[in-house]
Amino acid sequence: MKTKLLIIGLLVLVTSCSEKILKPGIYEQTLRDGSFNSEYEQYRFNSDKTFEYYYFHDDIGQSKYGIGNYSISGNELLLEFNNDFIELSRVRLIEISIDDNSNYRLQFYVQGMSGAKLLGANIQITNLDNEIIASTVADRQGYAEISLSDMIVPILVKVSVIGYQDLVYQINNQESIQLEIKLMEDYGAIIKNERFSRTIKIQRKSILIENKEFVKTTVANNA
Repeated sequence: MKTKLLIIGLLVLVTSCSEKILKPGIYEQTLRDGSFNSEYEQYRFNSDKTFEYYYFHDDIGQSKYGIGNYSISGNELLLEFNNDFIELSRVRLIEISIDDNSNYRLQFYVQGMSGAKLLGANIQITNLDNEIIASTVADRQGYAEISLSDMIVPILVKVSVIGYQDLVYQINNQESIQLEIKLMEDYGAIIKNERFSRTIKIQRKSILIENKEFVKTTVANNA
């Protein structure tokens, strides 16, 4: 009897040791033959069982993005997308003083959420009827400046740059200010409240999802 229990215990131990664990990190799709592929996927798995998913398709200019929670049972990867991921563009206002009181000065520092300075960002000042009052373009440092001799508030600040979500911000105070603007990347179609099951195989240096190979490149947050 003791021998049977020992054998059963050893089998359980061997089975548990052979079960591979998905390590937190960013997993990028690879091509086994080294050729170019217009379709590209990326997963970011965190240690708290949350994930981010990115999908790109160059031929049709399509991209998708979503986050949620994941679980693994045997060879099944369950992805449950939710709505809690949306990070909106942000604006921080700083009042500034200038020597010339005849003009109102608006200074802009435009960057992405990662801190990248956004050269060429288009900036427009309009009234509430969308009539353009002034416009400019950000330089290499993401900086731009507009001077207004007459500032009738409220006015709208509209910022746009390719690859990022457009920003519309309303200014209600008649004063010279500096606007530190962070734009959220435009991920295209957002996956919400969806649930998908994928086959997964965890290997020593990579993972296979639906027979597509993904290689771990970076440790993810919460690891």
